[in-house]
Amino acid sequence: MLCMNTKCINTGNCTEQEGECLTRISALKTLNSICNDDMTAEENDEESTREDIELDMSVPSEEESSFINNIVTYISGYVVRKICSHSSCSKCICKLMADEKDVEKIASDCSLLLKRDQGGLIVPSHAVISVCKIAENTVRDAKTRGLETMKKSKLVDTILLKTQERGWTGELSCNDSEDSVSHVNNLVRQIASIYLTARLHHLAKESTLELCPVTLRSTCVNVVQFKGN
Repeated sequence: MLCMNTKCINTGNCTEQEGECLTRISALKTLNSICNDDMTAEENDEESTREDIELDMSVPSEEESSFINNIVTYISGYVVRKICSHSSCSKCICKLMADEKDVEKIASDCSLLLKRDQGGLIVPSHAVISVCKIAENTVRDAKTRGLETMKKSKLVDTILLKTQERGWTGELSCNDSEDSVSHVNNLVRQIASIYLTARLHHLAKESTLELCPVTLRSTCVNVVQFKGN
């Protein structure tokens, strides 16, 4: 990594910087890069302590639960918008959006969405919010076991299985044809995949900042000076 600095013209006005933290984590792949194979005993102790703290935080208070549910609902609206933008099934689109029977069920989870809405946000159906809540709990459970376990494809499979066990697939089914099962399973996978992409990007950013609190963008300040200016 090169940092701009005022140097002689022979080096292109640049100098190589040593000791900079260049770790960056991809949100769409496993987060194995966080785990250092050469971790010292002291670092192991710190890791264990951090995991204990995460385990304690995995059971939120009632106020935190309400806040989390509102955030999940807000992201759910984004998920619905993404699916609707490329879906050709009008019945599926109807199932993804809230109707009159959903109003009472989702009222407590829509405070943030309604407050932020200026006419363009989508209110997701109760079934979509429920799938996204399962996705959020799955992400949090996986995080307490270690970021290295968070592989997107496996998380999607887990979310689909939990959705089937809790009977939410029936709420999202848009027809009674023979391929309705695979159709709704594909829909659940889309919901889970889009939600996970958003959450894993956030986790990757958190992990990157934890490893390197001061980003290279903030430390590599251009100080190029042109002679005569």
